[in-house]
Amino acid sequence: MKNLFITSLKTKLTSLFLALSIIPLLVAGGLSYKIAAQGIMHETFAELEGIGQSREEAIKILLQGQVGIVKALAKNHILEEMKNPEITEKMINEEMNDAKSLFPTMQEIFVMNAQGKIIASCDKAFVGLDKSRNPYFTKAFDGKKAYIKDVYKSNTTDKIGYVVSAPISSHEKDEIVGVLAVRFNLDMITALTKSSHGLGKTGESYVVNRDNLMITGSRFIGDDVILKTQVTNDAITRARKGENVLEISKDYRGTPVLGYYSKNEHFKADTKLDWIIIVEKDVKEAFAPLYKLRNVMMGVGLISILIIIIVGIYIATLITEPIKELSGISSRIAKGDLTSKITVKLSDEVGVLAGNFSVMINSLKSVLTKLRDATSQITSASNEILSASQEQATGAREQSSAVAETSSAAKELSSTSEQVGASIRRVSEAAGHALAGMGKIKESISKTGGMITSLGERSQKIGKITELIDDVADQTNLLAVNASIEAARAGEQGKGFTVVADEIRKLSNSTAKSTKDITSLIELIQHEMTNSIMSMESSVKSVDEEARLAHETAERSKEIAMSATQQISGSKQIAEAMTNIDEAMKQIASGAQQSQAAVKQLTGLAKELKEIVDKFNIG
Repeated sequence: MKNLFITSLKTKLTSLFLALSIIPLLVAGGLSYKIAAQGIMHETFAELEGIGQSREEAIKILLQGQVGIVKALAKNHILEEMKNPEITEKMINEEMNDAKSLFPTMQEIFVMNAQGKIIASCDKAFVGLDKSRNPYFTKAFDGKKAYIKDVYKSNTTDKIGYVVSAPISSHEKDEIVGVLAVRFNLDMITALTKSSHGLGKTGESYVVNRDNLMITGSRFIGDDVILKTQVTNDAITRARKGENVLEISKDYRGTPVLGYYSKNEHFKADTKLDWIIIVEKDVKEAFAPLYKLRNVMMGVGLISILIIIIVGIYIATLITEPIKELSGISSRIAKGDLTSKITVKLSDEVGVLAGNFSVMINSLKSVLTKLRDATSQITSASNEILSASQEQATGAREQSSAVAETSSAAKELSSTSEQVGASIRRVSEAAGHALAGMGKIKESISKTGGMITSLGERSQKIGKITELIDDVADQTNLLAVNASIEAARAGEQGKGFTVVADEIRKLSNSTAKSTKDITSLIELIQHEMTNSIMSMESSVKSVDEEARLAHETAERSKEIAMSATQQISGSKQIAEAMTNIDEAMKQIASGAQQSQAAVKQLTGLAKELKEIVDKFNIG
């Protein structure tokens, strides 16, 4: 079921619709988010930079104002009278009271002579201290101009602040006679940097010195960070190289922030302080509108996805339901049911597919119907062919048997004909001998005419014998003709030829016997020739007649011998033909058996085809 869900067309279409909708939505949302993030980041950086520059300018103005105050105090003519410290201290106290009322950030004022000793101070405890090595003395005295000492913690007062000093000049001698120094606290600078105006809830600005130590208080931690917390990151390192840096980094708390890090060279040139103004805002607050936009976009995206899913399912249902119907029908068709009706009525491609599917079902029904009829016809025809093949095989076997018998009879006929031929040749030879004997008899009769008379009776017998020989010759000739006719018929008539051959053999034997009798009688006639002179003429006539008959017998014997030779040749040809016919009959019988096997296979295939066709229900 899980695989069906994954691979179903409806799921695929819904997923496709969802993907086609979500991808542009994600791309558009991503681009919008990126553009908004860049816009917010650019706007925040611009705000931070503006705040940083304004506060940098305010601090510079503050310091310049304080330098101006110190310079103004240092030009007081009373200070020129360094020889009268009491007057100087009195004047300093008066000025201090007036200045504090105007500049509450002043912690103390003290005056140092040319040797660097404090000769007057708001705090008498400092009078007499040697400050000749202190930068606020050396820089002002030697440099002959105002100097600002960086923020530090005083060892004497244990207070944190910075000192602004200015040289005291003698107008009469045009020389530096001392240095006036004023220590300021950090309240004014801290007030400027701690202002949350434009920084929201998490933004703050602060200043770090050359050692990257914070010299102003933290909006969130307080003043405890001053000269205690060191801020180090890549942005400050780059700012030390003279860059104004705008980037996302981590602040002294380890919190990701968008920061402005400025090392304004003008500020340094004017104040000689190596300070970096830092303005930061937490990433969370800076990108809060972006996160809100993201949440709105996610909400809109989720709603859009739900709508897309619903619409996608609806559209996929419209597309897949007809296809599911066609799929169900195709499954039933696969199981052999062709009675299903397609109810899809659409005008789109699916409708065309359904129409073609319906046409296909009808065509398949028609084909199966024709195939079923053809299968029945094939089965019937196969049975008929099988029956005919069996009959053909039986007839071929019977014919082969008859041909074999005929071939055997033909061989026997050929053998008999050869024997008859041999007998006829012997008869012909005997007739020739008889004819020669008649010549001798005639010669003997002509010499012994007297004996012919005594041999009359025997001559009559010789006449009868010659008549018998003549009859035998005639019958032999007739039998030879009949044998030729019988040989031409062949088949079952071969048996008749055997009878004729037997008769010829008998006649041949009879002829041989008669010839022997004639020979014996002739010997008797020759013996009695001397006593038969009186009957010579009649004997001569009889001898001539016998010679003529013997000659005719010899001629007829030759003809019979020739006919017998032809009969022998024909018998051999008949035997060979019968052998060929027998082989052909065997081949016919083998072919009939092969036909039976093929027909049986065809019948089996027809049954299988019928079983397949019968699986389909075509109504």
